[in-house]
Amino acid sequence: MKQFLFIKHLSVCFCFTALMLCSCDKEEDFDEIYGSGCPLAENIIPLAGYQYEHNEKGLVTKILRIDKKQDDNGTTKTKLVTVATISYPQDNRAVMVCSGFFGTATYTFAFGENHFANRVIETDVEGESGMIKYHYDSDGHVTYIDDWGEDFLEMEWTNGNLTKIKQDEGDATAVLTYGDMTNFTTYNMSPFLLDVNLESMYSLEWWYNDLKYALYIGFLGRPCRNLPETIAFFNKDNKTPEHRYFHYTDYNGYGSWSLGTEP
Repeated sequence: MKQFLFIKHLSVCFCFTALMLCSCDKEEDFDEIYGSGCPLAENIIPLAGYQYEHNEKGLVTKILRIDKKQDDNGTTKTKLVTVATISYPQDNRAVMVCSGFFGTATYTFAFGENHFANRVIETDVEGESGMIKYHYDSDGHVTYIDDWGEDFLEMEWTNGNLTKIKQDEGDATAVLTYGDMTNFTTYNMSPFLLDVNLESMYSLEWWYNDLKYALYIGFLGRPCRNLPETIAFFNKDNKTPEHRYFHYTDYNGYGSWSLGTEP
């Protein structure tokens, strides 16, 4: 995921890749580790600025970005750019290939009984492979991410909303509060809060990178129910948090949000 930021550990990765992609001695052991669920079309969320293609089960097979440009005459032309293709070699497996500025990355998903992926094998643009582990609560929200065995992110949810984020086993913490607003699209905010600046922490978009597409096609858990109102930041030794407030504006159908210091 962060292929150009970290050095991968191939010896561990090859072991995981072999476990994931090769036949096992006992199929029941494999299913016990990875689960035998399948992705569901009902978990797909439309991503603004993109188009989806689907298979006969309603699952996404291709994601296309909608690029709009004006020519010298002021005429707007639309171009569709493929950013990801998804195949389903088994009911409980999926493979997503993403094309980006730095090259092509491949993700192999194994789905648990809750119909979300609990294990992902990532092969980055440099051809190195590692495992990302996802854990969920009973409502299908991601509560813990183990990225290549090195990086850890914990998330707590309350009433369907992400209320606490801990990075690197508590070295940094963010606490969020919510109101009853739900119109994410109007205010150009991700329902997975990918675009929220976490200041001393990495943003959630950094954690997901290409896997943000997997969120929107229903592979990696449920989104937030409401828009956030406040966010407080704690460092490991900081007992007095720094608060920020979300400000939302909507002018003639064009929405935007920003963080401020006052409600």
